Amino acid sequence: MSEEAPETEPERLLRLVRSAISHYQTTPCFEWEERAMRTARSRCRGLEPREVRRLAIQHILLGGALSVRKERDEEWVGAREFDYWFSMCFFVEDVGELFVKVVLVNDDEDYPEARIVGAHESNP
Repeated sequence: MSEEAPETEPERLLRLVRSAISHYQTTPCFEWEERAMRTARSRCRGLEPREVRRLAIQHILLGGALSVRKERDEEWVGAREFDYWFSMCFFVEDVGELFVKVVLVNDDEDYPEARIVGAHESNP
């Protein structure tokens, strides 16, 4: 009988971000960071932040890809609770591909919290 390999830290954080997004109806599990929300409309070809959030939720609930990256930007290393960030890209009619960046802000196993910290049109 083979045992599963223990979960790595990036795998654990990725699981928690997916969980936070799936708990989107429970405030504050998946919300916008205030600063990012202010710039979202201009960077997402007029899409309202609530629509970007809705599309991100839909993407994850339908099994869409979510990537995890170790933070390397010196400005952000150590600035947040976790030195990882997460991204998803998905197609939006009349906009094109949208890139959404998310960070985990609370790793509670039952109700983790994640924030959208950036969204913009993806570069072709």
